[in-house]
Amino acid sequence: MSQTKRKLALIDGNQNLQVLDTITKEVLFGEMSVEGVAFNQDFEDLIAYSGKGLLFFKCIAFPALNQKIAGNVIGFKGCKLFLLHEDKVQTIDV
Repeated sequence: MSQTKRKLALIDGNQNLQVLDTITKEVLFGEMSVEGVAFNQDFEDLIAYSGKGLLFFKCIAFPALNQKIAGNVIGFKGCKLFLLHEDKVQTIDV
């Protein structure tokens, strides 16, 4: 859930991500094959998600940018991204 609780990110059992506006109930976007997701704690519209060896950064209103990476997103604050890989947490500056 985003910091203001205005947006909610859900990953279902089939690894499908949906990001919803909690007030309008509108689906803002969706993505398949997602294993981890986190909203940025400082910037409401920034989200990071990962799956199948790729990391995605997205501003809700724009297309996602991606890069190869090992691990799954577990947190996102300011310009720091936190990933879990093989039981270890990595911090990446973005």
